[in-house]
Amino acid sequence: MSIHTTPSIPFDLKDEKEVQKHLANLYIEFNYQCHEDKMPDGCHRLGELLELVKRDFTKAATVYKMNCDENKYGHSCYKYAQYNLAGLGMEKNLEEGLKYHSIGCELGFTAACHNGGMLHIGSIVSGKSDPIKGADFLERACEKKDSDSCARLGEAYLTGLKQFQQDKTKAFEYIKKACELENVRGCGNLSVMYKKGDGVMQNSEMAEMYKQKTLNLIESTKNPKTKIQFGA
Repeated sequence: MSIHTTPSIPFDLKDEKEVQKHLANLYIEFNYQCHEDKMPDGCHRLGELLELVKRDFTKAATVYKMNCDENKYGHSCYKYAQYNLAGLGMEKNLEEGLKYHSIGCELGFTAACHNGGMLHIGSIVSGKSDPIKGADFLERACEKKDSDSCARLGEAYLTGLKQFQQDKTKAFEYIKKACELENVRGCGNLSVMYKKGDGVMQNSEMAEMYKQKTLNLIESTKNPKTKIQFGA
């Protein structure tokens, strides 16, 4: 759970002592929620606090792993997978990263499905490429409106990536959905597909329309609205 720094915070952010006191209280609260109340979301928040405030990545990793293995909390599985891939607080372990992204996906965490899918498709883990499972994971994430998963899956079918059987009609469906979800990559590819008549009837007007949408989306990313938050 993210804790946003909004004006409703009951302490002065400019007062370092007040901030430290509040964070210490949060640590006590989250630690109790995790180890005494056995609350999975409390454990995850404890991991976030260890990561983002105390910068103790080794302890954070331990909490995330425990919360994944014992409490089946998908977000913690995803975080532990990311730690393994990055070598954060531990030795880099690509196989563990793939394993825990897969577990996180099975537990319904969308970002784990996307990352697990990408790893299975183009795997950086030697001998672990599994396009069928990769497609399944990306499709799950796409169904939950993860636009990049829709775009990547569409590209895999468009090009016949690795062991994918080329299917331009299916590619069009996924790429169109990605664009509908405001994905720049998806809209760009959709424009080209209409221009060439790939997986859809050639249509120069539609090609131009999606080209303009792509340019508009790129422009909008130049001035993103930012939000300070605790946790991710």
